[in-house]
Amino acid sequence: MGLFTAIGSIVSTVGSVISGAASCIGTKISGFALNSFKVIARLSKVNTDVGRLISIAAKIIHSVTDFLGIQSEENPETLGAKVEQTDKNLEDFGNDVEAYIKYLKTEVQLDKEKFNKMTLEEKMGCKTVGMALETKAIEQKIGGIEITPECIATLTKIKDSGINIDAKELVGIVQILKESGITNLSDIVEFLEGKGTSDRLKTYKIFSTALGDNGTKKILDLQDAVRKYEKD
Repeated sequence: MGLFTAIGSIVSTVGSVISGAASCIGTKISGFALNSFKVIARLSKVNTDVGRLISIAAKIIHSVTDFLGIQSEENPETLGAKVEQTDKNLEDFGNDVEAYIKYLKTEVQLDKEKFNKMTLEEKMGCKTVGMALETKAIEQKIGGIEITPECIATLTKIKDSGINIDAKELVGIVQILKESGITNLSDIVEFLEGKGTSDRLKTYKIFSTALGDNGTKKILDLQDAVRKYEKD
């Protein structure tokens, strides 16, 4: 089985899990979850690497969730699995994602027997659903920003290259970007990749300030990590 066929099979299974959660989390978040999975899966060099990359992405998002004081499950795949066990949907909570996550954590008991029988791909789907919910909770908590699937994939590349940006630093960077007028984090992704039509000089100055001391060197390191990943 070729790489793309194998990954396509994983995407199909994960997509089914996400589709099953759509009635509870809504089509917007389920669509975001599927797109995030596809973008991250495309980074994989071998099909067995997909799960590792999704785990890296989920840990990054969860660390920010934890830093912001959002009460979520320790493991995003548990959060995603609980979505399938409840009849309540996000609209029941006024589309307040943080409140919905808290409900899932505190009031829904995980069906461990069912969970333990899931395949690795199905659990991957649950993890992606949990990650998507946490991402949207972060957006609402900070307010006025958009975290795209491409942004999550870029953070995954950076982490996988060995560069560590902890949650406190990451939130601080996002806050400065927001205050400076960069609210769609895809602008930073395009800047690091050397793509897009945004004002690169303006983005450079704002991003360098957001990164703090040695901002220029940090930018070069991040660009190198992201672009090397594309070449490998």
